[in-house]
Amino acid sequence: MIVDRTGNVIAYPESEAIVRRSTESLNTLRFANVFELESSVITELFSSLATPLADLPKNRPVFHTFAADGETHQSIIVPFPSDIWPWLIVIHMPENDYLGAIKQNRLVNIGLAVVIGLAAIAIGMAIARRIARPMADLRERALRIERGELEVDPPAEESPFQEIRATQAAFARMTRGLRDQKTQNADLNLALTKAKSDLEESVRQRTQELRDEISERRRAELRAEHANAAKTRFLANMSHELRTPLNAIVGFSEIIKTQAFGQIANTRYVDYGTDIHEAGHHLRALIEDMIDLALVEGEKLPLNEETIDPRITAQESIRMVTPLANKKSITLSMAAGQPNVLLSADPVRIRQILINLLTNAIKYTPKGGEVRVATDMAEDGGFRFTVRDNGVGMSQDYHELTVSMYAKRERRTSRAEDSYGLGLPLTAKLVEAHGGTFSLVSSPSRGTTAIAHLPPSRVIARKLHLIEATAIAAEG
Repeated sequence: MIVDRTGNVIAYPESEAIVRRSTESLNTLRFANVFELESSVITELFSSLATPLADLPKNRPVFHTFAADGETHQSIIVPFPSDIWPWLIVIHMPENDYLGAIKQNRLVNIGLAVVIGLAAIAIGMAIARRIARPMADLRERALRIERGELEVDPPAEESPFQEIRATQAAFARMTRGLRDQKTQNADLNLALTKAKSDLEESVRQRTQELRDEISERRRAELRAEHANAAKTRFLANMSHELRTPLNAIVGFSEIIKTQAFGQIANTRYVDYGTDIHEAGHHLRALIEDMIDLALVEGEKLPLNEETIDPRITAQESIRMVTPLANKKSITLSMAAGQPNVLLSADPVRIRQILINLLTNAIKYTPKGGEVRVATDMAEDGGFRFTVRDNGVGMSQDYHELTVSMYAKRERRTSRAEDSYGLGLPLTAKLVEAHGGTFSLVSSPSRGTTAIAHLPPSRVIARKLHLIEATAIAAEG
């Protein structure tokens, strides 16, 4: 028999006796241990060894005598000549099988024993070579795979042992699988390299497109800024050019209207002078609104911020439009909110906002109507100026036109007051310049509510303001 140094049986006359199924997996086979052969002789042979198999000499045979089944047995254990396989060739037989004759003829028997031993060794060596050569070939193939050589060559020598042949076949299949996997990996690397190159090119092209788009937008913004600046300069220049003749028209028409140099016989000339005077005033106000609107859109309208009382500012604005309201018998009223609130704002522009809203409300409210002003705190901590009328109102679609320059106010059809006024667009821009929002709530024949909302950052508590003023005065 052939065993390894752990006691596993590699070769045995009864080959089916050495095959065992693994305890871990029933689908896996293993070699039987010498103590699993169910042979009392073999069990006694290995049990009676003075030295474990793993510690037996590797370069010389070991002779051993033992007793089993009432007989004396002799055995020889020969190590394999190759260092690759740590196997042992074990030969044993009953002493009576050959020593009986030896006892009768000792010299003959000794010679015969030597011949038998040598023959057994020769046979064992031959078997060892038949096992070692295929295993050495497998070892060489493993080293070639480690170097990356995956060629599948036929075995150098066909082994007579089925287990080794199965191992060679499995090794060949593994080599082919590794070679196929290597080919697939190479193809995958090529595909990934190409995909990476395509992606980089796509990113580069898109980046260049974005750069070109940004450059084009920037150029468009610069052109728009230049055009806006040119518009502002044009309006400033035109305002001077238009105001000079308008001032003359307004002045001379007022002389005619008031008959400052004497009575005019034909009163129709007085009426014409009055119309010219009012038209001049209207045109001058329109030009000033247009200039202010252009400055606001160009973010060049300065805000001279002061601390103001919103109630007083609203009352002053009401007084300024009272004559216009009296002409149409329109009632002006005010609902003042919290008395201890001040605002940080431009007083001139706030009055301009309120006057524009009041004028617009009076203009489109029938005779005998009512315009109401309210000043109060908003829910978010900001401040609101609200102007509400019970005039003709407007449709929902019209709301969006109120902040558009030169939008015709079509809700007042067939009226002399129709115009291309800039009051509401300018009002919206002035509110936005203060960081606020402007909104309208209206419906046809039910009046309009205009709301100018200033942010919380512009609200100042009166008590805090008085404390600061007192502290400044005390330091002075």
